[in-house]
Amino acid sequence: MKKRPTSILGGLLAAGLFFAPASARAEGRMGGPFGFDGMGALHVLLRVAQPTPDQRRQIHEILSADRREVEPIFKQQRQLREQMADRIAATGSVDRSALDGLAHQLAQLDDQLAERQLDTALRVRALLTPEQLARVAEVHQKMKALHDQMRALVPEGPMGPMGPEGPDGPPPPCGMGGEPR
Repeated sequence: MKKRPTSILGGLLAAGLFFAPASARAEGRMGGPFGFDGMGALHVLLRVAQPTPDQRRQIHEILSADRREVEPIFKQQRQLREQMADRIAATGSVDRSALDGLAHQLAQLDDQLAERQLDTALRVRALLTPEQLARVAEVHQKMKALHDQMRALVPEGPMGPMGPEGPDGPPPPCGMGGEPR
């Protein structure tokens, strides 16, 4: 098993903040190729780093090249998810082994994306100066502390942070399954 990255930007990758979910990005629902307002957490960290015009140009080139390389993977993922949904929603019996095969292919594509994202983040990080990295590290630590505070405010139940507290617990929020009471 591969060890997850622990670098500043790599840690954000592992937390799923660098890139928007592939299906949302492929369908154009996240505002841009990197989610949120166009670049997600990387955008925030790069604003903190305050890259020079030359660094911005190089970063743009890296991100543009990465986008071209990952778009075919997004397309493959979307096709696999559609195949899985079609088979699950069909009226006949469901072949679990066929679904397992599709899920395995999807997992392989997810691994490819994770590797691409890590490579991209490390190439961008390599452009930053020690002073810029220090600013990024400081803001990253503050963001982590805020996230920890938010998690402390909403305790997890037995089925996760938004799950019911058992059979007598409150109903799940709209869109989270179950019928309204």
